[in-house]
Amino acid sequence: MNTIMSRVAAIVLFCVSAGSALAQDYPNKPVRWVVGFPPGGGTDIVARIVGAKMQDAMGVPAIIENKPGAGGIIATEFIARSNPDGYTLLVGGSNAMTVNPVVYAKLSYDPLKDFIPITNLTQSPIVVAVHPSVPANSVRELIAYVKANPGKINFSSANVQTQLVGEMFSQKTGARIIYVPYKGGGPAISAAVTGEVSMTIMDSGSLATQVKGGRLRALAVTTTTRASAMPDLPTMEESGVPGFDIGTWFGLFAPAGTPSAIVSKLNAAVVGVLNQPDTRERLAAVGVEPAGGTPEEFAARIRSDIARYGPVAKAANIRVE
Repeated sequence: MNTIMSRVAAIVLFCVSAGSALAQDYPNKPVRWVVGFPPGGGTDIVARIVGAKMQDAMGVPAIIENKPGAGGIIATEFIARSNPDGYTLLVGGSNAMTVNPVVYAKLSYDPLKDFIPITNLTQSPIVVAVHPSVPANSVRELIAYVKANPGKINFSSANVQTQLVGEMFSQKTGARIIYVPYKGGGPAISAAVTGEVSMTIMDSGSLATQVKGGRLRALAVTTTTRASAMPDLPTMEESGVPGFDIGTWFGLFAPAGTPSAIVSKLNAAVVGVLNQPDTRERLAAVGVEPAGGTPEEFAARIRSDIARYGPVAKAANIRVE
């Protein structure tokens, strides 16, 4: 027994020593930041704004590599199977990490087991907005209007996450709004602006221009705090609908098994970049708010989001085969 325990202890000590040695030399070459969407999209823009500062922060550049396909699943799978040495990372979003696990019947990765969260890069509230013809200037008025017109009020959405927000609204208020899917944020917003649908549920960055121009009327944000870009817009809780704390986010992830010392180095460097005034300004200009935080805090948020979405998806029977 003592011999077995000694061997186990020796193996553990070797692994810890190997990880520490690797971390001391890290990084000594460029680090790949893999994005699951084409260049020019929200994930890609955030990755490039933050990644551009990594040469100064860590002494080596972050190379942005786009692997689009299947709504980010291809890139996420790729990182889950990558070598956990800190040189291949994922810039992933809330859809891939918190929505897919509750709606896909089969998913080839587990966000809680196959990845180590490094830090939350950015966050953006989701906004409930209506076409100007809808006679509602508040969430309370919207609820009353929907209940007075059962089966007639629909909303546009570009992804399953915002579909779930609409379903949550219906479940919490008893005012059922009808989901109309669109292939992309542009068509979903256009449908709301032209009056093809009564309302839309989208991230604040995507809707800011239309709201400021008066082409849509924003009623509330779905986070517990107001959006810095729309400080006069109340939260859902302030509007009488408690229990809403949903937003979109982008984060940086490493494959499971990456040494903790490397994760700590990456976290410190990236959070430092996020705290730089020019980085914050550039992120604000594209409609997102810098986040940051520890790996543990980010992991807790992911678990919380999954737990929040699960019952909503089940009640609405939202499944992707």
